[in-house]
Amino acid sequence: MNGVNSYRCVMARTRWSDGRNRYGDDVTLDFVNTVDWRLSPERSEDWFDSYSDMVEWAVWIGWLTASVGRALKKKGLEDRRASARSLARVKRLRESLFRAFKALSESKTPKASDIDQINRNLAAAMSRMNLRTADTAVELNWTIQPDDLLPFVPELTWKAAQLLASDQTARIRMCAAEDCGWLFLDKSRNRKRRWCTMKTCGNRAKARAYYRRQSTT
Repeated sequence: MNGVNSYRCVMARTRWSDGRNRYGDDVTLDFVNTVDWRLSPERSEDWFDSYSDMVEWAVWIGWLTASVGRALKKKGLEDRRASARSLARVKRLRESLFRAFKALSESKTPKASDIDQINRNLAAAMSRMNLRTADTAVELNWTIQPDDLLPFVPELTWKAAQLLASDQTARIRMCAAEDCGWLFLDKSRNRKRRWCTMKTCGNRAKARAYYRRQSTT
């Protein structure tokens, strides 16, 4: 494993201890980016090796409280088949979102099969959506069943749908590194952001360019 890949994987395996690997600039894209080196099959690494990994990510990202996360991991251990099915469902959603966002970043139409997958999750999410009063305001709320192993997925799906249907898709970019595959929302003033982060892909590209220049002199 080379130095750059090792850095990325360490970031993923430190139980989400800091925010340095949230490069999507949108929580939905951060979710999609939970695969390292997606475009390089021999190096690709999924952050969600287990149901517990996925729950820890959801706690780190802010979708779940620490106490809810602990309770979910306990449930997952008690019913491994159910937690495995839940993990597979989340991965199917993630991959459909990746392909849809990637298509939009390339000014292409997402595949109907991916939109269908997202729509199935969206329909389930909408059935959990309701309004509730909070002091003098009204806020969106999500009804979660006690045995639900994926309580964060309805809101995540809703936010993904909002991004997919917004004019912000014109700002979605894929990292310019040929083996990266991470997506981000380009919020730069001139819309010329190229890298998920300069700390990995950007610096690696600069090093390669420097090497090429030196080798020709």
